Amino acid sequence: MRKLVVAIVAGCLGSALAAQPSSAADIRFPTKARTYTAWMVRAFDQCIPSGTTVVGLGLPSVGCIATVSDPLPPGAPLGATMNFAKLTLRRFPGSFGGDGRIKLTGRGFQGGQRVSVRLTLRTTRSGVATLHPPTSNSTVTFVDTTIDCGNQSANCFVARQNGAIAGSQTLKDCLVRNGEQPGLTRENLQVIDAALINCDTGLTVAVPGILN
Repeated sequence: MRKLVVAIVAGCLGSALAAQPSSAADIRFPTKARTYTAWMVRAFDQCIPSGTTVVGLGLPSVGCIATVSDPLPPGAPLGATMNFAKLTLRRFPGSFGGDGRIKLTGRGFQGGQRVSVRLTLRTTRSGVATLHPPTSNSTVTFVDTTIDCGNQSANCFVARQNGAIAGSQTLKDCLVRNGEQPGLTRENLQVIDAALINCDTGLTVAVPGILN
């Protein structure tokens, strides 16, 4: 019985140790990750069931009448409409990067409509010196950063009169204009969240997804 108890305890300790996160010394960045691309779909509100019953083969029986957070109708001058939008975040300039570049293209917007690209990023860098604990060559993950990007005033992209948007901005410039450190552009950048925001309401217009 004593041997069995020892074996069980040892096994539990082994499982607990296996579940611990790997230290930075065990982690390597990937060798290639040059471009992040996201097609944007209309952002509908989450369904909180309130009595709507659905009838249809292959569908859940409970749903909600679709609503969007942005209250402006499609016909309003600043209404949040779109035919399509595509967001690209890529390494820039050249092969070595450093600045990064955000590009937004789209059609079907209202002329003059202003939208920003809202990104939540998590940056991890190697070879970083730390004071507590004192090190000179650590791999450090920084606190998630949320920034609003756009190449016009108030960090917005502006639709032309024909409803098209085609604009770009360096990621470094966007970080600085949001009061963040430019060094967050380098090495391992995770895109935690991305969205198009109506600059005039602060509400979400579109999020990454597909039409299927």
